[in-house]
Amino acid sequence: MMKLFLSIILGFIAPWILGVYLYRRARLIIAIIVPFASALGFSLNTIGMDLGYFYPTVTTHTFMHSITILANLGLLAIESCLFIFLIERIRISTFLLNILVSLVSSLIDVLFIVLKLLAYNPPWNIYWTFIFYFICFYIINFYYLWVMKLFSTVPTKKESS
Repeated sequence: MMKLFLSIILGFIAPWILGVYLYRRARLIIAIIVPFASALGFSLNTIGMDLGYFYPTVTTHTFMHSITILANLGLLAIESCLFIFLIERIRISTFLLNILVSLVSSLIDVLFIVLKLLAYNPPWNIYWTFIFYFICFYIINFYYLWVMKLFSTVPTKKESS
């Protein structure tokens, strides 16, 4: 039961503490990114678990999927929002920022492994996790740019009159 509690705290509650800060500074990023990042994470993590590459180490099948859902709504969603927030706020190459955020996300996975909240099965390892995050953050960035482009081309009420 302690693993379950710790997984909820680290995978959902703690990330949303940062999420509240981000919401106060960039509501649009939260509104655009959280649903997409959660759906992307849920889809890819479900595939990875079904293939047996990785899994949360909680006791029952029901808890395993519950923890994954919370982590997708929490940790992955807020990491993705932070990535976009940093792209918008600091002057650094998106590629370098993606490497940095993917590295930090991978290190969080290492922490989960050390705490025995997550386990990998061969051939999955921390290197594949890094690549997984790297690709996901690029997909999220492309999605964000696409949505912002859509918003910028929508005529306002005055323009359509």
